[in-house]
Amino acid sequence: MPDSVLVVLVLLIVVPLTTVRAVPRRHCAVIERLGRFHRIAGHGLTALVPFVDRIRARVDLREQVVTLPARPLGTSDGTVTVGMVVRFRVTDPRAAVYEVPGHHDAVVRLAVTTLEQLLARLSREDAVESPEQLGRHLRAELGMGAQRWGIEVDAVELEPVTEVSDTTDTTGAVPGEA
Repeated sequence: MPDSVLVVLVLLIVVPLTTVRAVPRRHCAVIERLGRFHRIAGHGLTALVPFVDRIRARVDLREQVVTLPARPLGTSDGTVTVGMVVRFRVTDPRAAVYEVPGHHDAVVRLAVTTLEQLLARLSREDAVESPEQLGRHLRAELGMGAQRWGIEVDAVELEPVTEVSDTTDTTGAVPGEA
């Protein structure tokens, strides 16, 4: 078989496979043309120009839930143990892909650092007595921070805030034990 026929057969197989891609329901695809943002493709079949277009990322548009286990955090006058659940969704796929590497991990890091900053301003008693107010402040600050990444924070639920006794440090070890 001549080489030109083999090349044509390979192209007839490769080009259709790289031209049409399926995007699952409740997802979208960020498509680049020659390495630059081109468009957002919604769910269903989408056509790509072979060797020119590529799917940079597939973004899940459903609500995502992140559970952060309870951990000791410092307040202005002591330590409390608090965990939380953050519910968020992507509203701007382009920003979620290009503005921050790994938007899911970025939301987790932002939630933890924001909670640490809020608790540092409160006394231990205030943190234990008003978890709802703390949750509202946390949601508002998370919403403002994540908005530039194309993410909307739907809810922040704090687990019951408990005081850490003075006989244990933040690692859980009792002083004097070896």
